[in-house]
Amino acid sequence: MGVQRQIPVAEQVTFLLHQRILEGLYAPGRRLPSEAELAEEMGVSRGTVRSALASLATAGLIERRQGDGTYVRHVKSDENSLMHAIWEFSDLIMASGRQPSIEVVSVDEGPSTQEEAAALELLAKEPVISVVRLFFADEQPVIFSYNVSPATIFVKQIEQLDATLGIHRFLKRYCNRQIARVDMDISATIAHAQVREALSLEPNAPILRLEQIFRGVDRRPLVFAVNYYCGNKLSLRDVRPWHTWGSIS
Repeated sequence: MGVQRQIPVAEQVTFLLHQRILEGLYAPGRRLPSEAELAEEMGVSRGTVRSALASLATAGLIERRQGDGTYVRHVKSDENSLMHAIWEFSDLIMASGRQPSIEVVSVDEGPSTQEEAAALELLAKEPVISVVRLFFADEQPVIFSYNVSPATIFVKQIEQLDATLGIHRFLKRYCNRQIARVDMDISATIAHAQVREALSLEPNAPILRLEQIFRGVDRRPLVFAVNYYCGNKLSLRDVRPWHTWGSIS
């Protein structure tokens, strides 16, 4: 497979095994190759494979049966595409029948704020990379998005980042990471000046605040996102399911 040395080998193995599960190469209910077989295939130690499998088991993606091997856990199909669409705003806009576009407002590196450090489980002022984007539906601004990630997970320079990519492709391309779960909270709020100006809102106009923490297969935070969403400009009721986004049972 050709591991890369810029990130820990165990994390690379975890990512590759998780990717195979998501792509269906290791289907639900299927027994995985043994630790020895995986170690030989990937050119790593059995201990490295064992560590990767432990991370996948902790994330609920696989189960290890004593004396019988390791199996992929079954996937539920009771969550519709709306949750996936909320994660990928361009998909959400397309699902409403409108044309999406993205304006990248800024991509910066700097010390984390107290809120960011707490959300990302970092030390105070540990460096982070922040991405601010504005999403349009038929050229009308509808979502203001602020994403921040630990600078240490990036394997590319900040100048190489394409912030127009969806979050899944962005993390895969620039961090060699895969999302395993998302913690999410939605609340109503009053937009602050930058958001109000970007979304062309009236003073004191109410808006939805969508806060998300995207976690990897080891359950460590990859992205802390704060998004402001104009429900009066883009109704979730207009969205129709087009793809089932399964959750791990």
